[in-house]
Amino acid sequence: MDVQAERVTDFLYELYKQANDHEFSHVSMHSVGANIGMDKTDATALAEELMINELVELKTLAGEIGITSAGLEFLQMNNMIADENATSYELSGEPVLTDGDQKIIHEILSALKLELVKGTSKYEHLEEAVVDIKTLEVQLLSPYPKTAIALAILCSLKQSFQKNNLEEFFSSFTKVFRDLC
Repeated sequence: MDVQAERVTDFLYELYKQANDHEFSHVSMHSVGANIGMDKTDATALAEELMINELVELKTLAGEIGITSAGLEFLQMNNMIADENATSYELSGEPVLTDGDQKIIHEILSALKLELVKGTSKYEHLEEAVVDIKTLEVQLLSPYPKTAIALAILCSLKQSFQKNNLEEFFSSFTKVFRDLC
């Protein structure tokens, strides 16, 4: 990510936080900029650029801005916030997978299998993904399936999907994969 793109992401995320994650709230563009280390001139210039790209909209003549639905989508696509419409996939963090964790992993596995059937992957990548899926399914057969093992396998699956240019598939599972890999 280049410096300008990082500033855009930081600015939008700070606006999102200051607006208390409400699309209809508005805050000062200068306050948003100041919180991420920008002076008023730079904050105004960046806010204007974001307005042109329809990620931010001017709410008052005093310089208060709000995030647009396109701005929220931008943050979701960059894994800065969760998609409100997506199912929440957050594991408990217990050393042994809870029933809820196992349910989440079964849902992920079902979705992964459907995605693999649709894809046009190279045989080696497909084979790698299938072996990882089978390994995870075997781990889930244990009376005490280990969270660390499941996460390691999911990390491997994520990397396999990245090789197949299917990484966007994992965006609906951002809470599980945010700090993974």
